[in-house]
Amino acid sequence: SRHFYGVYRNVVLSDSEICSLKEQFPQDYVMRIERLSEYMFTSGKKYKNHLATIRSWAKREKPKYNPADYTFEEGDSL
Repeated sequence: SRHFYGVYRNVVLSDSEICSLKEQFPQDYVMRIERLSEYMFTSGKKYKNHLATIRSWAKREKPKYNPADYTFEEGDSL
């Protein structure tokens, strides 16, 4: 079954599609849905597949520097 998501309830995703988004974007899948919802509402654009649109937009994004990322590999130094 398909459900409506986003602040404007205009992003349509199936249960399997929302699970896929949660797996692929665990930290920010809600923000990605909201961005698509707002863009579609303000621009009047429609998309055939909302999951594909979110994934396509993600591929075009530049990687962002995360200053809170304190991971390191053995041998790294400050």
